[in-house]
Amino acid sequence: MSRIESFNKDTGFYKAIHIIDAFVWTTNFMIAIVGVICFILVKIGIVSSLPEWISGYNLGIKMSANAMLLLVLNNGHNRYYSIYSKYLELSVLGNTLDLVIKIILAGATILQVIADNSIILFATIAYILTFFRNLELLSTLEEKNPLRGHVKTAWIPNNIRHNVVMLLFCTFFYLIEFKIVYFAASWLMNSTMNMSFFNSGAFGAIHNGLIFMYVLFFDVYWMHRVLRKIKISKSNFFKMNPMNKLAESMEAYNEAKVK
Repeated sequence: MSRIESFNKDTGFYKAIHIIDAFVWTTNFMIAIVGVICFILVKIGIVSSLPEWISGYNLGIKMSANAMLLLVLNNGHNRYYSIYSKYLELSVLGNTLDLVIKIILAGATILQVIADNSIILFATIAYILTFFRNLELLSTLEEKNPLRGHVKTAWIPNNIRHNVVMLLFCTFFYLIEFKIVYFAASWLMNSTMNMSFFNSGAFGAIHNGLIFMYVLFFDVYWMHRVLRKIKISKSNFFKMNPMNKLAESMEAYNEAKVK
């Protein structure tokens, strides 16, 4: 273990981050499994097999998808964290941002059981914080540090693109959730909103179905986007050795600084 790794691991931040990471991983893995089981039991009509404390919550296919997405996002953060924590003495601000990101993921893990639609807001906040984490990381790296160019040309631009898409997802979700999109469509089409139907149970069922499918699409889209990125990263970084070269250059850079 290098001196830098030892320095980072001796901080309370490192220990707290890994404790929360274990909670996020274990809890979401269990929720994902239970959600799928509950969904299957409901679909085949064995609802009596569900304990009361489970049947009272929103456990099902959407909950399972939410949990899977949180596992993917958590793994994505770990992948970047393992890279810069190995080669850079992390600042208090940087450690704090990493810890807050983990707390956001832990908060989403807990609150999704009560409000499963909250996954979109929490994921958006986590992505925005990741952007600021990368900016802080860039500010602490010296010009000659090999990691600086990678953060500047790859991590931050990718994060900006992700943030824009995530904010669009979040904005449109709340336009639907608060039914603003229906009034906007009525105004654009010069049609009159039928308020009696708008307040009816039939409309409520349609609206809830739309929300349900929107959240499921959000989960699947971001799992695909992040996992595809990891797959590309593995094939291009690890098999084609750019990441190994980066690691070698970082080790050489750190050794040169010590000498």
